Amino acid sequence: MNAVTFDTHDSIKDLEASGFTEEQAEALVRVQKKAQEANLEELATKRDLLELKVELIKWFIGSLSLLFALLKLFP
Repeated sequence: MNAVTFDTHDSIKDLEASGFTEEQAEALVRVQKKAQEANLEELATKRDLLELKVELIKWFIGSLSLLFALLKLFP
């Protein structure tokens, strides 16, 4: 997965230029960075999605097999 960069220094300077105090800007950037990191940890990779797809196909085929076996019992 590609890394997402977040320039905290530029963000703090932008917030200060908009009227935030240095302390407020730093606190806001810390919270934003934590939120970004938490969100990235929750993302599924292409491999995760492929594994899920394989498991769903297996489950579907197994369900169909069971259905056909049950239909043979009740002609």
